[in-house]
Amino acid sequence: MPGFRIRTLMDNFGSTTTNPVGASLATIFQAYQFRRCSDPHDKVYGVLAVLPLSFVVAVKPDYEQPVEELYRFTFLNNLQKIRRWEIRGCLRDPEHDGCPSWVSDLSRPDPFGIDITDNLASGCSSLHFEYEAPSRLKVVGIRFDKIKDVSKETYKFGDDGQTVLRTIRSWEPNGDLNRPYPGGDTFLDAFAATMIQDCRKDRRPSDLYMFENVKAMFEAELLSTASDPISELNSRDATHLEIWFRSQARTMMTTKRGSIGLGCTFARPGDVICVFLGCDFPVLLRPLENNTWKYINTTTSYAAESSLERPPLGIYPRTIGLVLINKINVNAATADNQATVTEDPSPLSKIPLGVLVRSVALTTVMANRWLLRPSLAFIAMITQSNSALLNPDKNPVLNRILQWTIYNHFCAGNSIPEVSNTVQYIKNLGFHGIILGYSKDVVLDPNVELPQMGLEDYPIECYKMIDEWKRGNIETLNMIEAGDLLAVKVTGAGPIAVDALQAGRPMNDYLHAALNDICNETRKRGCQLWIDAEQQAMQPTLDDWTIVLMREHNRDGNALVYNTIQAYLKGARQNAQRHIQLAAQEGWTVGIKLVRGAYIENEIRSLIHDTKGDTDASYNDIADMLISQRIPNEAANIKFPDAALVLATHNAESAQKALGTHRRRVEAGLPTVPMKCAQIMGMADELSCKLLQDYEQAVKDDRVTAETPRIYKCLPWGSVQECINYLYRRAVENRGAVERTQHMALAMRQELRRRILG
Repeated sequence: MPGFRIRTLMDNFGSTTTNPVGASLATIFQAYQFRRCSDPHDKVYGVLAVLPLSFVVAVKPDYEQPVEELYRFTFLNNLQKIRRWEIRGCLRDPEHDGCPSWVSDLSRPDPFGIDITDNLASGCSSLHFEYEAPSRLKVVGIRFDKIKDVSKETYKFGDDGQTVLRTIRSWEPNGDLNRPYPGGDTFLDAFAATMIQDCRKDRRPSDLYMFENVKAMFEAELLSTASDPISELNSRDATHLEIWFRSQARTMMTTKRGSIGLGCTFARPGDVICVFLGCDFPVLLRPLENNTWKYINTTTSYAAESSLERPPLGIYPRTIGLVLINKINVNAATADNQATVTEDPSPLSKIPLGVLVRSVALTTVMANRWLLRPSLAFIAMITQSNSALLNPDKNPVLNRILQWTIYNHFCAGNSIPEVSNTVQYIKNLGFHGIILGYSKDVVLDPNVELPQMGLEDYPIECYKMIDEWKRGNIETLNMIEAGDLLAVKVTGAGPIAVDALQAGRPMNDYLHAALNDICNETRKRGCQLWIDAEQQAMQPTLDDWTIVLMREHNRDGNALVYNTIQAYLKGARQNAQRHIQLAAQEGWTVGIKLVRGAYIENEIRSLIHDTKGDTDASYNDIADMLISQRIPNEAANIKFPDAALVLATHNAESAQKALGTHRRRVEAGLPTVPMKCAQIMGMADELSCKLLQDYEQAVKDDRVTAETPRIYKCLPWGSVQECINYLYRRAVENRGAVERTQHMALAMRQELRRRILG
């Protein structure tokens, strides 16, 4: 029997600020019941290893069915045979001893009077169902718990290592890391389970033994707190850094049932921890009046998840529980229970009204040349001025104006809480991930003399700039989650990088080491990164540098690093072919982020395609080159390399063309590349929302596979002044695409009119 996994179908519905009113459990669930369900194996139907025995005996799975249909088929064909059942148990590898006390060990002979181990997937399940009629399923759920106490102390970003460890130890009031709580587990159990939450994603029983090793390692680290004279976190080893990163924004909480776990700082006594159908991450809900609930956060801690019952002795297997009361149509074939046909909502219906009104205003300006010109002149004056009066970070009035108009529309924020709120807002809309960039320009003291020539004779201040730039990018990684992307702007590293790029020199060793550190940290977080494009004076050298990084880090079919190719350049096709050919010859994975281009005002015009049609053809051809795996003529005898594509476009025709080709190849079983779609936050929202709506419809139609492209939003973070150059480029980019922005403005106005007039 193939193993089966359960992933999160719901992600962050609302937040403490965006959902103040609350909603019914059914509303919350229905809004996101299909979210992030990408693999047919992930759909939970609850068929195997079920109780009572009368149902177990009756279940006859048809193993001739395709894997992706087996669970659903068996469930629907056996639904009418019992009115109530519970799935509970785990199957362990025979070489390991027993199961945690809170589940039945199905590796023992006849645990329920019948041997069903051959039909049980690895891992643990705990589901509770009732249904009112053969065609309707009612999930009543009993797996939930209420928070009793939450620790008060949290450490701040930037605290030294000693403060961090002492704060964590203070979460256990008696200081005894191994003191058992009423549920039977200890603070160390909960803490260690949280620390390794992202280390293993599958649920193979063979990984169970890891927990005790990891637990011992963290115990030694935490017990060293009192005597260890540390003052700098950076002086500690990887274990210490892991503690620091993974326990940020967490508190310890105990529950009414006596469980202990680590949860988010938003948790309050009285909040409910529960898991929705099909989710393996628990959610935190706050009961409000009139039987409504406020969604607080997704508790991405396995230790908190285990508060559904009691913390496990590790993260494998995990309890999957339900608290939701909701009716789910599992068989609409009966005549008296036909599905109601409703009109599809507008794609832009996802956007909050306040954001929509601002979008209407901005797109109206961007689509009108007479309004856009003075607006651009104003922003250009700010970017070029050294006056404090025109510095948004020093002029609060100007800062507020820019925030209200363009900054909040395009940028994530200037602090970890602001960025976190923006990230959650984007994911609440349904987007599968974000691309976050560090926009701060590292400024060199004007009194520092730079070398006229040479490679290694830069003053120490220039190397400190690289260190600061690296810290900023790693800090950005702390704000995103596994599956997201980091946008890296190499010129932000300062003169050492800029001078070498302009001169066509290889990477400075110190800069190379910093980039490798960023790449390695990105891999640890389960993320990817792309290298942002630069002007043509620097781009050819940057291509060479990025190829070096891909050669070093893009191995075993995985694309950690993506290079940016700008399709508006006449040499873009040849550049893409060069990347493909090198990857094929040398055996690494080529990652391409494909854009049209954003430096048209500063480029040599002869390097750019003569017409928009030529640029469109270039973009579409490069996308097809990767999606259809067309090997360059010069390398016709070489196999197409492993590759990955980020389709970064605001052009609906290009997006639909590429997605259509990709879908047809997947359906035909032809080879293609993993692909993501990305648009800038605040731009082409009508396209982003339409792509997202198409994806969600494909999920409902059961057409989504692991190869189906996900939809991402890209945005920078930093202060208004730090992001101003980014904002100016966005404005210039729209000046050259009035036709597209007119379409965007029209779509926004139509959506606003629809909401007002109905």
